[in-house]
Amino acid sequence: MQLFELPIETKASTGFTHKAIVTSSAFTSATNTQTINLMSAPAGTVVSNAAHKLVTPLVSSDATVDSVAYSLGNTASATSVMSSTETLGAASEVVYKAMTVTAPVAITAASQNIVAAFTATSAKALNTVTAGEIHVYLAVTNLNNL
Repeated sequence: MQLFELPIETKASTGFTHKAIVTSSAFTSATNTQTINLMSAPAGTVVSNAAHKLVTPLVSSDATVDSVAYSLGNTASATSVMSSTETLGAASEVVYKAMTVTAPVAITAASQNIVAAFTATSAKALNTVTAGEIHVYLAVTNLNNL
């Protein structure tokens, strides 16, 4: 997983401040769930927008894996920013998706992270994902820096 702060021109034109890239190499869990920390979020952090772009649908070497979905949120609630989004290339994958909550999400507790919580088909392993790339765009502000 890689995290980039976007250039000032991109911030100004889109409102997004960060881009996280999740590739198949991030999937290390031998179970069907894995939470990937995208960025730290100290108390006072606000996520005002998020979007998802599935650049390359995920592929599993296990043909019986028929779903790999994720939600976007924080340590306290993994669905606080975006509801479950299918990413496995099985004709039901979601290529583009925007934030599914109607209000910004404020981080009020200390030592949290903004996370992508992945879930695969029941009793299947996420570490069988062999290809794929997801871009997650975030609009994040740390109110302590203002």
